Amino acid sequence: MAGTTANAVTVGLTQTDSVMQCPPDALEIFKREFIPLQSMPRFGQPEDVADVVGLLCSRDARWITGCVISASGGGIKIG
Repeated sequence: MAGTTANAVTVGLTQTDSVMQCPPDALEIFKREFIPLQSMPRFGQPEDVADVVGLLCSRDARWITGCVISASGGGIKIG
């Protein structure tokens, strides 16, 4: 197991089929109340999250372990 890393990715509101199939009133609440509070005020795209996961799977992240990485456009703020 030498060299194995273990990390987690927290994902914000992402424009997936499941999210977009929410009732229209729920989507309006997301757009009106949640998205404006994000540092990057938009729905995330699946590739936004995939890029973070890809980085963590790459050699470039070989020294990152035991971390929780937020891929939320600033929607999930810790502190």
